[in-house]
Amino acid sequence: VSFAAHSGEFVAVLGANGAGKSTLVKIASGYIKPDSGKVLLNGRNINSYSPAELARTRAVCEQENVLDFDYSVLDTVCLGRFAMSGFWGVDSREIAQEALREVGLGGFENKSYLNLSGGEKRRVQLARVIAQILDSPAGKLLLLDEPTANLDPLHSRTTMQICKNLCARGACCVAVVHSVNLAMDFADKILMIKNNSATLRKSSPKKTSPPSTKCPRKSSAALRAGLSCSADELVDNRTEVLLNIRKKWTDYTHIGAFRI
Repeated sequence: VSFAAHSGEFVAVLGANGAGKSTLVKIASGYIKPDSGKVLLNGRNINSYSPAELARTRAVCEQENVLDFDYSVLDTVCLGRFAMSGFWGVDSREIAQEALREVGLGGFENKSYLNLSGGEKRRVQLARVIAQILDSPAGKLLLLDEPTANLDPLHSRTTMQICKNLCARGACCVAVVHSVNLAMDFADKILMIKNNSATLRKSSPKKTSPPSTKCPRKSSAALRAGLSCSADELVDNRTEVLLNIRKKWTDYTHIGAFRI
């Protein structure tokens, strides 16, 4: 099975529970090794990258993110900037604050992460991940495993719009989702995994706009932040990822190829 995703494209991955979507993301990110084959990032085997190099090239939001330390929301998001300018860098904190505004959590900087709701924690983790590439998304890879989990419909669409806007600035996003509607509305391509195989199809996304700001909660106005970019921000800066692997699970085997 092979499929291609290019800079500026948003690929949604669909499939039943246990189909191997999360494993595919982990292999593509370099977290786990395939049983055979290899993953190439910009022509290099992904295993040859140092953790710092990978952190500057691709950002990953896993399905589950466990944090038991009583960090503030801002400090949690700053973890995504450590490889770029250190945990306490001035620009790191500025970019982290911008990422929080993107996900509608401006003003939450000093709150305890442990005291947040499940949906708020999910949005903080999304902010942490996009903070890795927010200042220079062109040619970067964004891998998201169920980024809309625990989110209400408004914030689910906001999350997808944020990813779409990063793609418009030259990033490539591959996201596992369970909503066919969200995939059709926002993704450029849809990868469907079923019965030991994967099929890539072009979607026919509807014209989407940022979520309505006419929400009863005044705080929802923050959702508007950063949801648009001008055409002159498009950058022709390609990143290439080739994934050609064979990974064995209990009941099925997948072979996949990425070109980004």
